Amino acid sequence: LVLASCPAASAILTSQTPLGLPDEAQLALSGLSTSATHDGYSDGAGLLIDRARLRVPDFSPTQAELGVIEEIVQAVDGLPLGIELAAARIASASPEEILSALTRGRDLSAPENAQLPRHSSLSAALDWTLSLLDEPHRRTLDELAQLPGPFTSDTTVAVCSAGVDVVQVGILPTPA
Repeated sequence: LVLASCPAASAILTSQTPLGLPDEAQLALSGLSTSATHDGYSDGAGLLIDRARLRVPDFSPTQAELGVIEEIVQAVDGLPLGIELAAARIASASPEEILSALTRGRDLSAPENAQLPRHSSLSAALDWTLSLLDEPHRRTLDELAQLPGPFTSDTTVAVCSAGVDVVQVGILPTPA
């Protein structure tokens, strides 16, 4: 609508599939490396570890966890956004739990170039994303969605169900 109404406007969009827009130019980008480097892990795993340390400064994955982290990077196709989102969960979930959430309901044997159902529409993407949430997160999101606009951390605590620790489930940062 904006591009049609404003001929001088331009936009940069990201998508796994072409959108079919007039004058659409496509640039295929690959994800980060999933092959081990001189550090013993891939560039994607290095990004995940670096970003995880922003949330948990003493995060130091074991050798077994490094293997799981490599699987996480592969599960998100090495894409930096997926890696960033996975790293953000390190404060509240183990690498094994993150990998489990990523692979739940996904046919890992499907060809990589096959369009996954979660990519077929915005609604499908949102449904899939919501399915990754555990029950406390889902309930908290449902409750916060009732608010009419921006809200403070005090409002979050007041609105959330009794017994849900919003710091514990990762809604609010841990107090310093």
